[in-house]
Parts: sequence; structure tokens; C-alpha cells
Amino acid sequence: MENVVAEVREIGEGVRIASSAVVKAPKVIIGRNVVIDERVKIICKHEIVLGDNVYIGNDCAIILKSFSIGEYTKLHNHSLLNGKGSVHIGDNCWIGQNCVLNGEDILTIGNNVGIGTYSSVWTHGYYGQLVEGCQIFSIKPTTIEDDAWLVGSYNTIFPGVTIGSKAVLMGTSVVTKSLESNRVYSGNPARDITDKVGVPFVPINYSEKRAIILKFLRDSFTDSNKSYSEIENGLDVHGVGRILFDTYDIADSKTEAVVFQEEVTDWSLVENISKFCLTSKMYQKNYTEIERLVKTILNPAAARFVTHKS
Repeated sequence: MENVVAEVREIGEGVRIASSAVVKAPKVIIGRNVVIDERVKIICKHEIVLGDNVYIGNDCAIILKSFSIGEYTKLHNHSLLNGKGSVHIGDNCWIGQNCVLNGEDILTIGNNVGIGTYSSVWTHGYYGQLVEGCQIFSIKPTTIEDDAWLVGSYNTIFPGVTIGSKAVLMGTSVVTKSLESNRVYSGNPARDITDKVGVPFVPINYSEKRAIILKFLRDSFTDSNKSYSEIENGLDVHGVGRILFDTYDIADSKTEAVVFQEEVTDWSLVENISKFCLTSKMYQKNYTEIERLVKTILNPAAARFVTHKS
């Protein structure tokens, strides 16, 4: 891949980089099954790290000190990431087209974050001439914590704020102050409207989680005409593998399987089995076909899991 220019580079299996794209930094690490679309430009002074199954849409421009993006994250077309600092994006994020993610200072975006189209997240605010007495000059790190959701389009986040975990921001809002976790905000400037609309996340039990996952999987297999059958404690996806709950009872040692459990206390590696914990929302990566299929189906709305690091 001549369009990946680096002194040190690691490129995983199944990577697809359009011939018109450019990836350039002293150190470049690209995970498995990454897709970089047409006319993408990623140029960094230090390093670029792209996790497994990342998608970067056409005409994105990323010009930073350093850039990292976690597995299964999608950065859609015509987005701009630039600045003298760094931008770090977690796993399982969805960032809509035409977004601006500014990295003049450090911008940190956690896991499972959704950012609607045409939104902008800033780490700096300056333009007026200081020698003319302009009083507006700000460069501050900005953070969006895990599971936060910027709904719809045209949201604006000012520099130096923190969007708390599981906070929900309604479309066209302007955030000038930090937002609390698991609250709903709307407006310009954004105000807490949770008392009117209710909290966005409520606790649910293991049985409810299991039912949601099974419904999404069954519906997806039916819609895509993928052949499967019901088995004790799960599903058998024909020619791919098994999806099980609370059991490691597979047909034989060559059968690939995903096993969901309420709690995983033993993360030791089991051949061909990927463990998924519904409490911690972590999973054990085994790079199997059934694992990738399950992650792809569940990621949009049902359940998102982050790799367990032993």
C-alpha cells in the first residue's frame, strides 16, 4: 500500500484503502478489516492508530498531532478533524457526515458515543485580534464520555466542557457548560430538560438484556435470509457458528461460538469461543466470523461491547 507512508507501519488483514486516499505519519497502525474510502487524507506529526473494523468515509480530512480511533467506529464522509493537538475516539462510535472535531487541544471521545451529522466539537475558540482588545481566546481540552449521544444534527460543543456518560443532547443545541451523566439537554444554550422527558437510561435485568439481544439477532437473520435454528440456550447460525447463553456446550472443539454471560469471572482464552459479559459490557476478541457477525448486528442500537484487556 504505497499510499500509507510511515517509518513504522503495521497493517492488518482485510484492509481496504482507496487509491486516492493518503495516510501519513511517522508511525501508522491499522487494524483488521479497516475501510478508508475515496479521497480521505490522514496526516499526523506523531502517530495514527486505527482499530479493527473502522470505517472512514470519503473526503474526510484528518490533520493532527496524533489520531486514534477504536474498533467498529464509523466516521462518515466529509468530516474534518484538525488542530495542533490530538483527537482520540473510542470503540463503537458513530460520527455522522460533515462533522468538525477540533483538536487544537486534546479532544477525547469515549466508547459508544453517537454524534449526529453537521455537529462540531471544539477545543479552541479564537479569531478576533488580541492586539485590538479582543477578550475571547480559549484553548482547552474537551471530553465526551462513554455512551453520550448528540442526537440529530447541528449540535455545537464549546471548548473545555465535559459531556457526561449517557448524557443525551437534542439536535441543534449549543453546549457552553459541562453536562451531567444520564440527563437530557436541549436548547441554545443547552438546558437540562430531564424532568420533562425522563432519564434516558434506566436499569434492566439480565433476562431483559438476553431477550433484547435474541430479538435483534433473530430479526436480522430473518431480514437477511441467513439460515439459523433454535437450540437449547441459544441459536445455531448455519455454516457460521453458535450464539449461546450461560453455557460453553458446543458441538465440538472446531465449532466457533459466542457466549453471553451475566458475569464473566474467568477471561482465560478458550479456543474458538468469544466471551461476552452483559454486566461490564466487555468481550473477549477471538477474531471469529460469528463474533464479527454478532458485533455488527448488535452495535447500531442493541448492545455495544468493548474488548477486555487482560
